[in-house]
Amino acid sequence: MEKEQLLQSLYDGEVDAQSVYKTMYPQTFNQRGLKRAHFAKLRINAKDEGFWPNLLLRLLFILPFPVVFGRLILRVLKKKIDQTLDQHSNGSDLNYEMIYGLLKYSKGVRIDIQTDDADINIKVY
Repeated sequence: MEKEQLLQSLYDGEVDAQSVYKTMYPQTFNQRGLKRAHFAKLRINAKDEGFWPNLLLRLLFILPFPVVFGRLILRVLKKKIDQTLDQHSNGSDLNYEMIYGLLKYSKGVRIDIQTDDADINIKVY
């Protein structure tokens, strides 16, 4: 019944179309929480190296490693990370706390790094 009254008031020219649309169809957001990362899978292929070094790298990273280990390494290297970010920041606001938080909630991220020397694939799940 309310929709009919709104449409009638629109037809009569009492209100504009935008306000009627906002009243009839309120905007709702899907409030999903961020998903926490648990494991990261790393794959490295060194192009200039032979078969055996690449096989060794594949065997080292055959199993996914827990993201908790990465966070522990970040915590140990906090001073060094802050110094490096200060030297190479170029006006960005990136800091240690931001990197630490991004690593914590990075489920579903896939990073592909391709250089002349190596191909590195990182998948976080």
